[in-house]
Amino acid sequence: MHGLSDADLALQARARAFADAVIPWEEHAEAHEGELPPEVVAGHQARALAEGLFATNLPVSVGGQGCTMLQQVLVQEQGGRVTNALAWVLATPPGWWPEVATAHQLRTWLEPTARGERTECYAITEEHAGSDVSELTTTARREGDGYVLNGTKWHMTSYNEADHVFVQAVLEGGGHAGEHVLLVVDKPTAGMAVVRTPAYTHTFAHHHPIVSFTDVRVPTANLIGAEGDGMRFSHEWFRFERVMVAARCLGAADRLIEETAAFAAERRVGGVPLAERQLVQAMLADSVTELAAARALVYGVARSVDAGEDRKVLHARAAMAKLYASEMAGRVADRCVQIFGGRGYMRENVAERFARELRVERIWEGGERAAAGHRRRPAGQAGLQVPRWTEGPYSRRLGREVGGKSPSSLPFGAKRRRPGCDPPPRHRPFLSSSGSQLGHPRPGSGRARAVRERPFLGEHHNERRAARHVGEAVSLQRGGRRLGRRAGDELHLDPRVEGDDRQVRAGRGAVDPLPMPVSLSPYGAPRAASALVADRVIEKAWVGPPTTSRVAAG
Repeated sequence: MHGLSDADLALQARARAFADAVIPWEEHAEAHEGELPPEVVAGHQARALAEGLFATNLPVSVGGQGCTMLQQVLVQEQGGRVTNALAWVLATPPGWWPEVATAHQLRTWLEPTARGERTECYAITEEHAGSDVSELTTTARREGDGYVLNGTKWHMTSYNEADHVFVQAVLEGGGHAGEHVLLVVDKPTAGMAVVRTPAYTHTFAHHHPIVSFTDVRVPTANLIGAEGDGMRFSHEWFRFERVMVAARCLGAADRLIEETAAFAAERRVGGVPLAERQLVQAMLADSVTELAAARALVYGVARSVDAGEDRKVLHARAAMAKLYASEMAGRVADRCVQIFGGRGYMRENVAERFARELRVERIWEGGERAAAGHRRRPAGQAGLQVPRWTEGPYSRRLGREVGGKSPSSLPFGAKRRRPGCDPPPRHRPFLSSSGSQLGHPRPGSGRARAVRERPFLGEHHNERRAARHVGEAVSLQRGGRRLGRRAGDELHLDPRVEGDDRQVRAGRGAVDPLPMPVSLSPYGAPRAASALVADRVIEKAWVGPPTTSRVAAG
């Protein structure tokens, strides 16, 4: 179905068999703080090495498997079917390192890691520098034949399992002052100390402690690449790991659907199998559909990497894949917990474990909102090209920058148009009474009219949305004419309005405005197709062509 070769399918089958062999240990791990007996872990690692499932991202020249990105996705997807991080034994050492590694670094760290003899971890995140690594405060000062590190790192995943650490820091002094550097530091080294090890939602043997670096001396031989290259390596790692996160989410969703469908087929409610309940069928159908869409996206991104497309484009696509796949897996887990019912809230249940574990997939390797930020700015463009459909919840995700400037920096009333856009059409678009069709009203058509809602311009203008002003009287007007007003959840339309703008035909001349209750959604959209919700008119803050209208049936 996905155009996989025989070699791809064989590798996928080996990874699937490996995951199936590890799954029975999940409940033991859950009951023992994520830990398995050492001999079991050693057996899993030996099998991964023997079957070519370890270091799939490293070239053969340094001891890796030399797999394509698509093949790496196939392996990690099957690993994602296992809870409690038991499949993290299918390790992917730093694939960006072989290109710049010195002979000393190859012998000391990289080649032993490819053989499963050494384990690395990363020290990048800080208390106030997460998805945006440009805010790092940990420093590296050149002193003699080495560097001196000072700072504190957070969320150092697998620190307790690792024997060396990649530390990203900001250079002090020298020709590259203020730029980033990446150093590899052996454990233990004087000056490194665990501040504390927080408890996290999931039950993993891999800890995420907060670690301080106080005057930690690192030889110059431990410098990765050159001074100033640290950010480049971090970008490469984030891009790769985001694709791997997306792949593991595919496996998690696949396992959840498989287990939940089997349970629903056996569980009987009122003498009827749960799987025959239409709402349950709909939940499973939605999950299968979203999984298929996510898999197509992730496989497509992997093929783009294999095709050698531009790195900036790949970085954006990797962010898109992680964003969609992680959110998809979370939705699938929630549905599956609901279908399992009370069983889905027990830690011995796979849906319960995934419901906890999958939440972090939307956070680490770049939070989902930061990932959307990478996605929204195409390479080479100064600002966001605001789509015509930036409305509702997606507007908060996409509508951050306009013309290279943040909307929050623009004074209200400042006129800014998207470069190259056409002026707004004379007649505003409308929704049909069914709420499903867009069109343009004709003069004299007698169709419903509504105040045009201006495109969302970021958080600065969010307070001007109608849903955020429940309880405040807002004047409704079109083309300078007064149509009525809205106060609280009630819409008062003036029955004396004539012509195309007439909303209510009272037929009795001038009478008091007629009340029309309106139900508002969290995003200001009408809950019924016949409800009219109008924002204050923001004439001078228009950007791009119209997006949509709030409509009442005429």
